[in-house]
Amino acid sequence: METPPRTVYNDLYFRLIISLLAAHFIVVFGEKPSWAELLLNPNYYISVAGSFIIAFIVVTFVRWLTSRLDRKYDWIQQPIQRAGLQILLVLVVPSIAAFFLATLYFITLGVNILETVYLRFDFPVVVLLLIVLNAYYISYYFYLRTKTTTTTADEYRQKEIFMVSLGSKNIPL
Repeated sequence: METPPRTVYNDLYFRLIISLLAAHFIVVFGEKPSWAELLLNPNYYISVAGSFIIAFIVVTFVRWLTSRLDRKYDWIQQPIQRAGLQILLVLVVPSIAAFFLATLYFITLGVNILETVYLRFDFPVVVLLLIVLNAYYISYYFYLRTKTTTTTADEYRQKEIFMVSLGSKNIPL
């Protein structure tokens, strides 16, 4: 079985932006204040900062796990194994990690996470966002794979053939 090509995800800006958007969404999910009230509330910024740190850690962890799986389990060569590992390692494990990081965040605020609405409302949204993030990385993988295959084929077609005469024979190089 051939080794899959190394996938390089150059997406730092994407991870920063998606983490900030996810943090904002989780903070305001189910809240009724207007934008003006949110922007004037210092607690909003504290909550977004904490949620951003958690989101960025989890998103980067997902990227790291996906890269590791890309090296050992190709989607084309081992689709069933890869799908199972993707669900277990890149969806379930980051979901648990997000819960524990949120628990630590709530502990710093002096709040028991089990006494909040986090598990009931926010955690399902976190899992849904992780599913979307996994879909992004799977799509990105196939995009890069197609791009690499196309580039290699184009390079092969663009090579020139030189004819070398050796006595009465012509040898293509």
